[in-house]
Amino acid sequence: MSAPKKEILDENGNVRKGCKIVKKGEIYERNLFTAKNKLFKQDEFVDEVKHFYTDLINTLVKNDKEKLHIFNENGLYLATKKIGKNNPKAEQIQTDNEYRMRWNREVDRAIVSGVAETEIQQIKKEYISDRIKESIDLFGSQPERFGTILMSAAAVLAMLISKVLQKARELSAKLFDTEQIQPQMPVQEPVRQPSEKEAQTKPKIPPKPIMSAEATAYPKLFKIYKELKRQNKIIFEAEKERNALELERDALKGLAKFTKKGELQSKIHRKNEEIDILKIGLSGIVRRYGYQNVQNFYRIYHKSHSAYIAYIAYREQEAEWEKNLRKGQSKTG
Repeated sequence: MSAPKKEILDENGNVRKGCKIVKKGEIYERNLFTAKNKLFKQDEFVDEVKHFYTDLINTLVKNDKEKLHIFNENGLYLATKKIGKNNPKAEQIQTDNEYRMRWNREVDRAIVSGVAETEIQQIKKEYISDRIKESIDLFGSQPERFGTILMSAAAVLAMLISKVLQKARELSAKLFDTEQIQPQMPVQEPVRQPSEKEAQTKPKIPPKPIMSAEATAYPKLFKIYKELKRQNKIIFEAEKERNALELERDALKGLAKFTKKGELQSKIHRKNEEIDILKIGLSGIVRRYGYQNVQNFYRIYHKSHSAYIAYIAYREQEAEWEKNLRKGQSKTG
């Protein structure tokens, strides 16, 4: 046994209280480990804990627009990945994120254009989820193929958007304002005090309608809605110009193929860059007002729109009731 270290000995050379000398070869420390609980590795458990702590944190956040949200993996959008410090795959992740954001912007525009969410979901499943599974089965894990799959899916969705907008334009000249109600704030009429005779004979008037918070928010939401529609119209017109340039390029013959093709291709490239910027702007509109994405805004907007319609209908019924009541009183008077 080696000589004990001086730190555990007092000035008299005795072992200090709480210390002990372990002989060479003896076990000086023992940790007992129990069997790992498989529950902690299950996705259901992780998801439950994630929701629990998100809800717990949100109880301390007063502003609804600042509350945390859990990404819905089964939704229309694709989640972007965080890039850790000194991650060797940072460049690949950044490239993938750009493809994901391109798809997400196309989804935003599809919703604004009136494409049904079920159709968007079907395209996502068929052209992204299924294609990724097929790619892995055939070629193994090849991350570089991910971008090609997403670009293909975004192109399919863009074609559907174009068809929906073109059909809507053919059906109505009011492409972006169809069946939308211009919000009007209610006008408070002066209250006339009834006479004693009227008070005795007049039936009890229904209570005045009160605007709910959802109905009150409608005028503001309607402005955002109109802004989205205007931006989408600009994108649609830019795409028409781009398509016309592509048709002109493809129709070139003879010497013109060599003299004008480069110029037209350059114009197409610049127009595509312009369209990309416009699409980024479209998605940025709702985020500027504090909404996660266009889907989140549209759900709130439609709910508010329904509440506003119900409020206006109630006011009209009330006005009609009072009108008929006055007519009846004038006849009896």
